[in-house]
Amino acid sequence: ECARELGLQPDRLTVMVMTGGAGLASGAAMVERLLRLPGALQVVAIAGRNAPLLASYEALAREHPQRMVALGFTKTIERVMAASDLCVTKPGGLSTSECLALGLPMLLISPIPGQEERNAQYLLEQGAAWLAMDELALAWRMQQLLAEPQVLARLRERARKPGRQRPAHRSRKPERSRHGPARDSPNPSPAHGASTLRIAVYAAVILAQLPATRKDAR
Repeated sequence: ECARELGLQPDRLTVMVMTGGAGLASGAAMVERLLRLPGALQVVAIAGRNAPLLASYEALAREHPQRMVALGFTKTIERVMAASDLCVTKPGGLSTSECLALGLPMLLISPIPGQEERNAQYLLEQGAAWLAMDELALAWRMQQLLAEPQVLARLRERARKPGRQRPAHRSRKPERSRHGPARDSPNPSPAHGASTLRIAVYAAVILAQLPATRKDAR
């Protein structure tokens, strides 16, 4: 149902591409590289409010009819995710938590040092995502997944697990200063970054309760 709403073929492998709010400079080239890969692959590329990127995606969609859909900002991102088998995305907290809430595996691209790197570390540890640092690595990773569907199936199963978890009622004691009130540590560790993503995951779990139709159920 969700795939047909977007004009996609339900029986094809669908890759959703989100390159962040500002969009990667190489976003269109990355999508074009994906479309050149052999196999029954179709792409939904989301440009958000980035008008130049959307224009580039729309030009690619005209060159690859029936294989690509270009979207700008959308309020029904959960339906696009429901129609997809894999999400190519930057490891931001919101986008990754939405993917986990719907059990959508990820191929992470170009994490920014700091929070995105820690998010990526957590997702890789959970087995819910793979990492590609550039376009070449992305194409190589995608070829692996196309050649071995069982690997993508394992990623999907692992992506569903964090979204099923219930929030643990844990308290984190802030550091105390002898010269003032309690305060949080100014240098969060990688574990703290992973905890931040876990909180985002728990907050997004409610999305999983929405009546979105997964592609697997069609």
